Amino acid sequence: SIDVKSGDIEIKIANVPSSHIFATTPPSNECVRFFTARHRRFPLIVQGPSAGVDSTASALLAELLI
Repeated sequence: SIDVKSGDIEIKIANVPSSHIFATTPPSNECVRFFTARHRRFPLIVQGPSAGVDSTASALLAELLI
């Protein structure tokens, strides 16, 4: 989590209920929740595929070829 006002950043492993968005996100997907003034009660959720092996390998190969 990032607290913009204080500048605090915290990364931790946490238990979540099985109904939580982080528990129901499919494998190899990333999920981020944004709690803002507008999205205080119901956070904005951005979810999608993470890089994965194929994407990472092709990106590294592209960097080597450039």
